[in-house]
Amino acid sequence: MIGYIKGNLLTADNGVVILENNGIGYEIILKAFDNQEMFESIEEVLDTVDKDARIAASTFFIPHLADRAEIYEVYYTEQSDFEYLVFDMRPAYREESLKIAEKFEDIGYELFNCENENVFIYKKAE
Repeated sequence: MIGYIKGNLLTADNGVVILENNGIGYEIILKAFDNQEMFESIEEVLDTVDKDARIAASTFFIPHLADRAEIYEVYYTEQSDFEYLVFDMRPAYREESLKIAEKFEDIGYELFNCENENVFIYKKAE
């Protein structure tokens, strides 16, 4: 396994394990499979977005949604004519996502799916 050290953190090359230097050595602080259930429930919610839709999404969800007709990164696009918006509501991203979602609500988007607290999907009102 190849690791990368940045400050006190050592990350495996496959992104599965993150270790933190506790002064004596490294201890595991996160393993991707620790959150497997959360990721699977997020994917179920993402699957509610139509395959032929034009969407904008948070960066984290782009790979899962890449098979849609058109996909844009919601934080970096100036366009606003999408069928769906997909926001990352995990705690580290919630505040920024809510600010952007509010702007889209002002132009007619409505909350479509919030079954999972970590992802909110908005749909353009018809």
